Amino acid sequence: MLCPGSLTAPPAAISYHTYVTRPVKTPGDPGGSWPAGLLLSGSVAALARGARALRGTGPLVAAGIGTAVFRAGGLRWSAVLLTFFASATLLTRLPGSRRDRAGRTGRQVLANGAVAALAAWLSRRWPMASRAFAGAVAAACADTWATELGVRYGGTPRHLTTGARVPPGSSGGVTLLGTVAGAAGAAVCGLVARATGTAPLRLTARAGVIGMLLDSLLGATLQARYRCPRCGEIGEGRRCGCGAWGQRISGLGGLDNDGVNFLATVLGALVAYRSPDPSPCSLKTGRMPMWKMSSRE
Repeated sequence: MLCPGSLTAPPAAISYHTYVTRPVKTPGDPGGSWPAGLLLSGSVAALARGARALRGTGPLVAAGIGTAVFRAGGLRWSAVLLTFFASATLLTRLPGSRRDRAGRTGRQVLANGAVAALAAWLSRRWPMASRAFAGAVAAACADTWATELGVRYGGTPRHLTTGARVPPGSSGGVTLLGTVAGAAGAAVCGLVARATGTAPLRLTARAGVIGMLLDSLLGATLQARYRCPRCGEIGEGRRCGCGAWGQRISGLGGLDNDGVNFLATVLGALVAYRSPDPSPCSLKTGRMPMWKMSSRE
């Protein structure tokens, strides 16, 4: 039997309140705004067109890629992309060029920058895609440095698979100077990526070199080559300089130099993304990753 004094009042009802607040941008998030990115990228593309570094739809495509990269990583990521674009433009203007100086077309810009732009877009959801972005840019930069410097100052190249001497500028042809120059280009991208907090140096440089080597291998084996039925000239373009349409004699139909460049950047992005080189904190948000939080001293 309970005494009247022992009876206690039931506890008061507990109320819960849900507060909806505006998302707060993480201080470590390097993303920029669309208008600022479009203004910056459009200005750079316009200057490049004026300097004849871009032609046709090249400025439009370059502005789109630059805007996507700026939106994902702000000025820090844009610095990595500009390192590639500025160095490629300067190397094209060096004396002794045997290549076309008319500027890059939209298709060429897309082949070198589409993977980087995709990785930048994906990084808004998956922060580690910043590595893929840096690896794709490093692969494009390494290939450009190897080609531009190797063609000018590397001497007579040799075919990567057969070892035979080939004319300078031929796909699949490599020189010692060009290979070293490509590795240097990848290292420069790695330095900028590390300085801006985008990706580790070694990871970026390694991805760039591997992408460059794949570019040479695909150029030597699978890239299409055509023989002109009129003048007998062998080249990589389907249409000969004399105006006649060539007949494919080797490689895969439709796989031209732009396709090879695109595949090289894909591999560079995958190597950088999958490389087991964890950083102490996420380069995107500055937060400690799960592998570090779960480790024990």
